[in-house]
Amino acid sequence: ALALAVDRELVVRKLLGGRARLASSPLPPGHWAAADIEPLPFEPPLAKRLLADIRSSTPLPSIELMTLPTTADRDLAAVLQESWRTVGVETTIVPVERAVFAERLARGDFGAAIHRFTGGNQFTTILKGAFHSRSIHDREGTRGELNYARFADAELDAMIDAADLPGDRDARVNAYAAIQRRIVDAAPWILLWHPDNVAVAGPRVGPFALDRSGDFFFVKSLTLHE
Repeated sequence: ALALAVDRELVVRKLLGGRARLASSPLPPGHWAAADIEPLPFEPPLAKRLLADIRSSTPLPSIELMTLPTTADRDLAAVLQESWRTVGVETTIVPVERAVFAERLARGDFGAAIHRFTGGNQFTTILKGAFHSRSIHDREGTRGELNYARFADAELDAMIDAADLPGDRDARVNAYAAIQRRIVDAAPWILLWHPDNVAVAGPRVGPFALDRSGDFFFVKSLTLHE
């Protein structure tokens, strides 16, 4: 419901100047294992109906949205707050410093959080690191990886374990596609967008190729020409 309440196309145009592609999977478009999945639509009426079903059995709590105190994250948090308010969900924005943010993520001490990943999704290991139950942190935050949502699905665990074994490339593509569809259906994350990777260089710099995942590791191999 919360994902359906966000007009991500509008946000990309207004906040990012159109320099992003809507996310339908944790893997970026063009990745060899990215599944062909349609991004979730903007459907506030459906979001309201889903929330009404929840309210019929339990009170709907307000949400605390944790974010870093950057301009970009504050702007996005304000958009999410207003988007969710229009479907009847009240949200409190809580900016915290980076060290506190990381500690609270690891301990699971948050309701929702704005988190950005740069570069990590160029590998299929992001699926294990973010969605496998073995990647959940303990309550002290001393063990674990990126599964901050504490999402646990035994069938998904088995699917990830099987896909990570060596095997035929086409079979692995199909296996990873099934994994991504199950993740999207369960929605432990609200997938927003994959920002464009933009670099400006003079004629003496190169050659280089930008990675779709947003990292700048290519800088290590750049050369200057006379």
